Amino acid sequence: AFVAPVGLTNLLKPCPLLIVSVPSGGSALRALPGVTNTALTAGWAVLAAEGPQVDPNVDSVQFGWAILSSVLEQFHRTWPPSKRWPVACAGFSGGAKRSATTAAAMAKGGYRVVGIFMGGCNEDRVTLGVQLYQPGDRFKSVPIFLSNGASDPIANPMHAASVAASMRQSGFRLIRLESY
Repeated sequence: AFVAPVGLTNLLKPCPLLIVSVPSGGSALRALPGVTNTALTAGWAVLAAEGPQVDPNVDSVQFGWAILSSVLEQFHRTWPPSKRWPVACAGFSGGAKRSATTAAAMAKGGYRVVGIFMGGCNEDRVTLGVQLYQPGDRFKSVPIFLSNGASDPIANPMHAASVAASMRQSGFRLIRLESY
């Protein structure tokens, strides 16, 4: 699904694009209402890709990227300049982890990745993304925003601090960590 900002009638004009990721078994399309109001108000377009439901053991990082890259290929056929739009990847929990690897795959593919939002994240998957896709050192300068809840028993601020430390150890420089 693609949602464009209100008033964006000329999709040839550059527009920042937010890619929404969800965990295995989740629905990216059902996750859209959680971000569209804020993103669209800020002038961002929002894109979510959803493939067939598969067993979580089959739903790997590479499987998720195959689905999204197919959607992006069709999207770029429809709006060719969109390949040059700035892109941010976002998700919560398992979607946060997937957004990190998606961002690495997109950077490797020549996309202009400008940020990663990882909400409720308890594992450093951005380092895994570097290992899998080898997007180059420039990727380590992409701003990363980690946001965790103080009362979250699975991904609390201590988990986020550990994730941020792991990312820094891997060479990422622009990490912002906020708790709520």
